[in-house]
Amino acid sequence: MVAPNLRARASDASAATRGAVIHLCVLRARRCLATTASGRARLVVVDDRGGVIRDDVVVALDAGAGDAGERGEKRARRRPPYWSAARTRDGVALIGTSGNYVLECAYDVEAGERDWFRIVGDEALGPHTGYVRDIVATSDGRSAWSCACNFAPRWNASGDGETFAPTSARDTLELFTGDILSLAISEFEGVFVFCGVADGTIRAFDATSSPPTDMGVVGGASATFRGRVAALCVVDDKLLVSGSHDGRVVVHDARVPSAPKIAEAEALPGKVHDVCALEDGRILVAGEFGLVTYENAHGRDGRLFIADDAFGGVRDGVRALARDESLVFVGTASGDVFALDTA
Repeated sequence: MVAPNLRARASDASAATRGAVIHLCVLRARRCLATTASGRARLVVVDDRGGVIRDDVVVALDAGAGDAGERGEKRARRRPPYWSAARTRDGVALIGTSGNYVLECAYDVEAGERDWFRIVGDEALGPHTGYVRDIVATSDGRSAWSCACNFAPRWNASGDGETFAPTSARDTLELFTGDILSLAISEFEGVFVFCGVADGTIRAFDATSSPPTDMGVVGGASATFRGRVAALCVVDDKLLVSGSHDGRVVVHDARVPSAPKIAEAEALPGKVHDVCALEDGRILVAGEFGLVTYENAHGRDGRLFIADDAFGGVRDGVRALARDESLVFVGTASGDVFALDTA
């Protein structure tokens, strides 16, 4: 863990980029895309110790092109804030908008300020039935899912892997119990997509073949949370860690979704906004309480045990996490972005 005085904050960005951090997405080692409630996206670059090198490259994805009518339609589709993002392969990312579409973007983190991020092609992916809350992609970048309201359509990459196209409507994951807030993927002997739902449940789908198979509620029909399931992550394709707005953190077997929970932590004092697994197996949880780490996802005797109740000295509200090989990026409710060494 890095001592608090070594934590590197990126809080001096232009006022136009401020607002609570909504989402973080690692684009390349030590380089992260941050989106904020102010409606901007920015690139945060750190050194190998997490010290911020730059946080001043801002991109407005809602810039239009063409005649007035076309420009207005495109701007509506690209409308910020950008609620979600996923890197599909080096140089390509998908961005979820408030305009109910997903934007395909190409990036070059070494390019100049005007050229580092651009939208690929003229067509956005959609429309969705609401703003796009989350996006996940398979490890090979060939398939992705995005969610809005109670639907999660699937997108498949073209032959070159850069551009995506819609699949059949029958490949869309659909729920009738609540909005989908978060997504996660396990690729253990297939492709399984997990949906964190506003009704307090997690739903599992086997998306290995078409159409996907609804595997029901994770943990069985009685496994209902009290809060909205806003955070999911999969550990080693085997364990599913979830966090909800009632402060609960629970682990299930991603290989057998119907099985009872493996472990659960004592409720944290506030909403959980994000979770991720660190390289050494610790589980990092972000929320209104700051940052908390647990020893591992397996727990002992059905319980998760806290390793650090203020990881990196952080006790203020944290909204988003993203991890590369040795660092974890942290986005706060006040708009700061910083990186912590997880070694």
